Amino acid sequence: CPYLTREASGTSGMTAAMNGSVNLSVPDGWIPEFVQHGKNGFSVPAADPNDPKEIQDVQDRLNLMRVLTQEIQPMYYQQPEQWWALVMKAQREIRPFFDSDRMATAYYEELYKSVVTV
Repeated sequence: CPYLTREASGTSGMTAAMNGSVNLSVPDGWIPEFVQHGKNGFSVPAADPNDPKEIQDVQDRLNLMRVLTQEIQPMYYQQPEQWWALVMKAQREIRPFFDSDRMATAYYEELYKSVVTV
């Protein structure tokens, strides 16, 4: 897992979702914008950023292992229909959410519309 506040924009994760991969990451970068935990991906709970780095590393490892062993593995091995529904939901939702047309429209609406006269 990447460290919280050090995750980049996440284009590789977006591309992975478009190709049917399930994302598992800390809630940083693009993950908070898109991932609905257990529905279209998985988010590892963040350690307290005020804790010393060594404590954060231990907490991150414990949180990662909990999500893997108690959520992801059981779904994958014991509930394959639910797993494939998650894969398909992520694949279906990712493209329109991070589409450049949507981004350009959002930028216009939020940043420029009030100052541009046509």
